[in-house]
Amino acid sequence: LYVLIFFFQAEDGIRDVERSRGLGDVYKRQVHGDSIDMEKKSYRPISNSILEAVGNTPLIRLNKIPKEEGVECEILVKCEFMNPTGSHKDRMAQNIFEEAEKAGKLKPGGTIIEATGGNTGLSLSFVAALRGYKSVIVATSHTSQEKVDLMKGYGADIIKAKNTLFKGPDGLLALSQRIHESIPDSYLTLQFENMAGPLAHYNTTGEELFEQTGGKIDYFFMAMGTGSTISGTGKKLKEKIPSVKVIGCDPVGSLISQPDGKGTYVPVKTEGVGLNFVPNTCDKKVVDDWMLSLIHI
Repeated sequence: LYVLIFFFQAEDGIRDVERSRGLGDVYKRQVHGDSIDMEKKSYRPISNSILEAVGNTPLIRLNKIPKEEGVECEILVKCEFMNPTGSHKDRMAQNIFEEAEKAGKLKPGGTIIEATGGNTGLSLSFVAALRGYKSVIVATSHTSQEKVDLMKGYGADIIKAKNTLFKGPDGLLALSQRIHESIPDSYLTLQFENMAGPLAHYNTTGEELFEQTGGKIDYFFMAMGTGSTISGTGKKLKEKIPSVKVIGCDPVGSLISQPDGKGTYVPVKTEGVGLNFVPNTCDKKVVDDWMLSLIHI
């Protein structure tokens, strides 16, 4: 689960925030301490497809943890697990299909192929099923059985790799390329290179956060996978809030957070983070600082 975490500096007293989800009427909320008084509430209209439920996720204030840890600033979390498949990858997946269809790279009834630690495969196989495509997912050896079962439920063919490495002759990307070459009318979605990923977060996640906070964000924290979320969201926030600081969260031993992207790679046990290369979708110029954690195998 990827959680977007923010340190949020609120003004003193009552602050009115105009907010629109783009769905129904605009409503106001008054913020005074921990209380929120709704003057008018808006509800989603009937959706024509579950894909319309992607994005517009809640932003929630943490109360207990900051108090217990003695944190004096306000901490907000973006609940991306409330997207249809349970992660922010739904945003990227939807945009990957839309951009590929516009460019004529996807043929009707064709097959998409992706190498994944889990969440991207879930999102892509989900969107593929809804849009009438087949999917082949190359999963790491650590991808959970629950995610494999869900992807199969969406109609995906699953190939479980023997390792967690993406790059290299025995890596998941090389295996995906070989499968692509063997299937006519197939399309490699390439989450680590496809710029539809950062664009999705630039257009949606960044905009949502700016609107939900009224532009009052001091720090934006994001875990590093493909780097699409931090790159797209961070770029939009920096355009709108020049003072914001973007912090990348990465395991010790991952090469993404290394200054030159080189060094000794150490595998980690958490899905989706800790890569042995720096993806093209990761714009490290957006990142102001790094926080490293120990989650080794």
